[in-house]
Amino acid sequence: MLLQAWDTGQPSGVYNLGSGVAISHREIAEKAVSAARASQMRLDPEPIRVVPMPEALRGKFQFYTKAEGVLPWVAAITADPMEKMVRYWTEWAQGQVEDNRSHSGEDR
Repeated sequence: MLLQAWDTGQPSGVYNLGSGVAISHREIAEKAVSAARASQMRLDPEPIRVVPMPEALRGKFQFYTKAEGVLPWVAAITADPMEKMVRYWTEWAQGQVEDNRSHSGEDR
């Protein structure tokens, strides 16, 4: 992101680096679990726990993540956020599984 800003001559400043796509926290958690399971990571049978919303936060909490007011050049880079997250998590999880195998001697 920083290199893109530099290369295109964007003025220095603080930028909203979100994608502008609404994604629920539950959806993010489910995709992360799916990527971990696809990589054969060991997980609890029900790895996602739902915690009741504290009364003090009711009506104040956003149940999704979404950046607003994203600049067009930022939106172009951050497009398809879920696809990019799943790709990153899958690569990370596969690396973890491979590291665990090499440390336990399974690949010998």
